[in-house]
Amino acid sequence: MNEKVSIRQLVQTIAQQLSDKYCNEQLCTQYAWWALEAIVQKNKSALLAQEHISLTQEQSETLASWIKKQVEDNIPLQYLIGSV
Repeated sequence: MNEKVSIRQLVQTIAQQLSDKYCNEQLCTQYAWWALEAIVQKNKSALLAQEHISLTQEQSETLASWIKKQVEDNIPLQYLIGSV
């Protein structure tokens, strides 16, 4: 990715991708926040204060992998982020 994007827009995009698996919009949004927090190692408050973010190539690949594993392979996010 390496370009600055709106954090809120990124969360919305992730949640939209997860909506193929989960029918609850609030759940998708929460999972999107948790995934982003785990990848960038910052909490939601810190991310919101920052407003924009630039993901590294590795972070972008990890995020895409996690979304794919949740949607296609039915692997819970908690297993992916290591907080079971």
